[in-house]
Amino acid sequence: MKIRQIEYFLEVEKTLNITKAAQNMYVTQTAITKQLQLLEEELGFALFSRENKRMRLTEGGIFFKEEALRLMHQYHLTRQNVAAYRYGEAGCINIGFLKTLIPSCFCPACPLSVPDIRKSRSTFTDIPTRRSISGFKTAPSISVLALPCITAGFITIL
Repeated sequence: MKIRQIEYFLEVEKTLNITKAAQNMYVTQTAITKQLQLLEEELGFALFSRENKRMRLTEGGIFFKEEALRLMHQYHLTRQNVAAYRYGEAGCINIGFLKTLIPSCFCPACPLSVPDIRKSRSTFTDIPTRRSISGFKTAPSISVLALPCITAGFITIL
């Protein structure tokens, strides 16, 4: 099963006409017919019933339509997320600090406690990011803050 086959299926389902679907997808009617046949063969059931040049979804076609819509939604979301990651708009931020550090030292203008920071959501809620905040107990843990897995580390010098 290929994404293109699913796109063709959804277009034919929308128009209920292979010729119109082919025009909308800028391909030949033969290409759509062939891909639908391959898809039906793979699924093991007919997606459309064809009677007197009229098309309608079969029961299996109705079931597959719901799955195809869900799959295409996830496909587009994945492409969007990957593009965001590629341009540095998504990813993972790992913050490390010593547990003796006063939470307000994180951001003097932002009086959040560590649990508040853990719960906070990104300002850009449509951009997928993961945050990891780790507190270390002892001063020897300072070396841990230099590990590549830590994006930012905070210590206090007294």
